[in-house]
Amino acid sequence: MSGKILSAYLKSDQSEIGVVPIGEFEWRVKRAREAMAKMKLNALLITDPFNFYYFSGHRVTLNKMRPWIMILPLDKDPVLIEYSLDQENTRIYGTPYPSWVSDRRYYVDVPFNVDAVKDWGISKALRDLGLTRGMIGTELGEHTRLNIPFNDFLKLRSDLSGTRFVDASILVWRCRMIKSPWEIDNLRKACEIGGKAWTGFFQTLKSGTTVREVNASLMKLYIEYGADVENPGSQTVKGARGPGGRLQKGDMLQVDGGSYYHGYKMDATRQVFLGEPPSDVAKDYEFIWNVCRKIIDEIRPGMPVSQTHRIYNEELKAAGKPQMDPVKRIGHGIGLEASEPPSLNQIDQTIFKEGISVTPEPRIVDSVGMILAEEHIAVTSTGCEVLSKSLKTEMTVVG
Repeated sequence: MSGKILSAYLKSDQSEIGVVPIGEFEWRVKRAREAMAKMKLNALLITDPFNFYYFSGHRVTLNKMRPWIMILPLDKDPVLIEYSLDQENTRIYGTPYPSWVSDRRYYVDVPFNVDAVKDWGISKALRDLGLTRGMIGTELGEHTRLNIPFNDFLKLRSDLSGTRFVDASILVWRCRMIKSPWEIDNLRKACEIGGKAWTGFFQTLKSGTTVREVNASLMKLYIEYGADVENPGSQTVKGARGPGGRLQKGDMLQVDGGSYYHGYKMDATRQVFLGEPPSDVAKDYEFIWNVCRKIIDEIRPGMPVSQTHRIYNEELKAAGKPQMDPVKRIGHGIGLEASEPPSLNQIDQTIFKEGISVTPEPRIVDSVGMILAEEHIAVTSTGCEVLSKSLKTEMTVVG
C-alpha cells in the first residue's frame, strides 16, 4: 500500500493513532508489503498481540479467550477482527478507535458460538478479500506464536483448502528488528525513566529490604516518572539470601529489566553490594564491565552479530577463565518485547544494521553469584548509542 492509499484511511486532521505517528504505519506497511512480494505472499494473517499492535496501532494484551486478528493483504485494504467490547467502548465513551484500519469486524463474545472449534470470522474476511487461493503468511515459526487455538487454525486451513498457510516469522522480524527513530526515542525514554528510578532507589537501599519491597518500590517509581500505567515495567531481582528473602550484609543485589514507555521495554542490569565487596568480587566486576564496553565499542553496521560472542570468549580466554558455549547467548534484541531477535551468540546469522536495538550482557559467576554487565544500546549509522547511559556502571555499595 502506498503512502497515499494509506492516508486515505485517516482523518485529515489526524497525525497519530493513539501515541503512534501516522508515518510509522506507512513505513511499516510499505516494508512488510515489499517483503511479502518477494516471498510471493498474498496476505499476512496477524494474531500475536505484539505484532497486532505493531501493524494496526491498537495496543492489546494476551487473551487466550478473545483474540485480536489483522489481515494485511498485499494489494487490498486490510481487515481487523476483534472482540465487540472495543466497538462498544468507542460508542459509549466516545474514545477514538486506535487504528488506521477502517474495515473493522467484531465477534460478540466468548465462546462466539456453541462449537468447540471456531472460525472467528477469518474465513469470511478472506473470502471477501478474494484470498481463497495462493499463500498467506502467518506466525508459525521462530519467536512467534499464533494467538488463536491450534484447532481453530486447522479448521481455517481445512475450510480454505485452496490457500496455503506458510511461516512468515522471518518477514515479521525483519520488519520489527529495525527500529524507527520514533521507536528508538521510546526505548531511550524507557531507559531514562528506569535509570532515574534505579538510581534513586539504590541510594536508599538498606539491609532487611525484601525482594518484594524492591519490586514494589521500583514499579511505583516507574509510574511516578512517566512509565506506562497499564504495564509500568518488570525486572528480575536476585541476591537476597536472608530469611524471608531479605537482603543482608554481604549480599549482592542484582536488578535486571526495567520500565516500559509506549509499550517499549528497557533492559539493563546493575548490581548493588551491601557492605564492602571482597577484592576478588570487585576485580571480577571491573573485568566483566570492561568486556561489555569492548563489545559495545566494536558494534557498528555491517558487523556480524556473532562477533560479539567471539569477543567475549576471547576476553575470557585471555583472562584464563572458562569460555562460554557458542550457542549460549550473551544478549538479545529488545523493543516491544523483553526479548527479541537477534541473539548475541555465535550461530545467529544477523548482520548489525542501523536501528537494531540489543542488550549486550556478558557475565561471569563469582563467589557471590552471577556478575552481569548489561547495557541497552541502539545501532547508529557509525556505531551505537548507549540508551541506558543514565545508570552508572561502577558497583554501587551501600550499608
